[in-house]
Amino acid sequence: LAVADRRVSARQGEPRIETMRAEGADRPGSAGASRVTLSDHGHQLVVERRVLGVTGASDAELETITAALLAEEIPLPLVIADLWGAEGALRGERLTAFELLRPRREVVRDSRPLFRWGALKDAVSYQVFVVDSRHTTVLSSGRLSARITEWRPPTPLSRGGGYTWTVSANVHGDEQLSPTLSEAEWKFQVMTDAEVRQLKHLESRTQSHLARGIFYARAGLITDAESEFKKLLIENEDSIAVRRLLERVQSWR
Repeated sequence: LAVADRRVSARQGEPRIETMRAEGADRPGSAGASRVTLSDHGHQLVVERRVLGVTGASDAELETITAALLAEEIPLPLVIADLWGAEGALRGERLTAFELLRPRREVVRDSRPLFRWGALKDAVSYQVFVVDSRHTTVLSSGRLSARITEWRPPTPLSRGGGYTWTVSANVHGDEQLSPTLSEAEWKFQVMTDAEVRQLKHLESRTQSHLARGIFYARAGLITDAESEFKKLLIENEDSIAVRRLLERVQSWR
């Protein structure tokens, strides 16, 4: 996570939601379909050289949307690449049969994110630990009942910070960790205040599932992007372009 933290600190306060001109925006036939028609939150969108029908988006944002839809592709955000940890050499045996669910190698907008994990048979209790980039435990849930498989911290994490989280399950005195020492760490990053403000500004201007999905994805908000593309796919069940955008974002997990 050190690399990710250095990159964040070097641009602290700078929005990650890029709206600059997208490469290939003037070459609609270079990849994917040359013309796309979609239903989007009650509006009809037509995309050829420029998407038509997305209200509230700037010219630069429209070019970004057009390029992504016609190419059926969203580039992997740098922040997501940074959050993926290498598997590394085995450092211990796999002890548990339960897994973490969310947040999973993504950016979160809430500084008090909801941590969720799968249940482990015979577990007596769980405990969540959140560690910062200096390997310091900054949050701990304390012992949680075996009936509880989610936890939201009472105090916020620092915005712009990168974190790793684990869950310890107590099975009649035997502590079992997820992830284990042999697995990749589960990392996430909290949006900065500037990024949250820019995101809210975008949301105030458009309700387009397509626009929101693309810019959520570019910001590393994988869960939010998935949600928007799933809604768009419900309105456009036969759209290969929308399905591929959804699959692209899902592949980042």
